[in-house]
Amino acid sequence: MAMTKAERKEFEDVRNELRIYRALRWTAPVAPDVPKPAGGTSRETSGYVFNAYSRCVDPAWSTCVSHGLRKKTRDGSGSQNGIALYSTELLAYKGMRAAMELRFAHELAVIDDKIRELSGGDVP
Repeated sequence: MAMTKAERKEFEDVRNELRIYRALRWTAPVAPDVPKPAGGTSRETSGYVFNAYSRCVDPAWSTCVSHGLRKKTRDGSGSQNGIALYSTELLAYKGMRAAMELRFAHELAVIDDKIRELSGGDVP
């Protein structure tokens, strides 16, 4: 039996709510698993990094003195200091999710503190 337009909308609304509720969970932190190259070596490592503010994961490189993104031209320029990288894009996304959970939890705690202060009691 086919759903009416109203039933389809209600179904999609419930589906979206469920998706949002399922996203509200704590996951274990994921640390980069490709270590920064040791000092005094000319070795370059490859992997992935995330940017939680732009919510993107990019291929990257690192040496003991600098690092940068692969999508940029590799001409020897990069940011200072070597960094640890994630070996796979999947691990980088998992790391970003855990980092963003913590960031948003801190932001919500600040809001809860303000609500508590203004209401003189607990946050509902």
